[in-house]
Amino acid sequence: MKKFMENLLKFTGKFKNLKKLGYTFQRLYARNYKCYWKPIYDTHDNDRFWVWVGHGGYIEYNDLYSNTKNFIDALHNIDWGKFPNTNYVKIQFNNRNPNDGYLITDKSFDMQELSILYKRYGLNYTDDQYDLVNKEVRSKFNDEIMVTKESANKILDVYNQLQNS
Repeated sequence: MKKFMENLLKFTGKFKNLKKLGYTFQRLYARNYKCYWKPIYDTHDNDRFWVWVGHGGYIEYNDLYSNTKNFIDALHNIDWGKFPNTNYVKIQFNNRNPNDGYLITDKSFDMQELSILYKRYGLNYTDDQYDLVNKEVRSKFNDEIMVTKESANKILDVYNQLQNS
């Protein structure tokens, strides 16, 4: 349980302020878990922040569970100048082990990125094994979210408002 808890994104705001910010209170499942939720965008509610009251209060973005912390860290660390030829990036996670962190990439890995990953994660790699390493990386980071600069800024704005409530 302790290992699970260290990967959660702690809620630092005040629960009593959430309704004023437009969050909806809800009890879920048979155990009546208490949570608040709010869509990120006014036009649709597919992207949501969930604030769970249990475990001292923690935040979840969509269904990322314990990878929410990695996701928010990744949004803070995107260097958009490194991706001049695209208007979005992929943030990739290992949904089985949040301790693996995340990768920020554009549409595909290049050889230099793969050699860096080889060194960082100890993957089996030689120059003629691009496809094999790409497959290994994709099996390690098996979940991804694509974000544009605008959506990243919007998510971070809502997150900061939530944490400062």
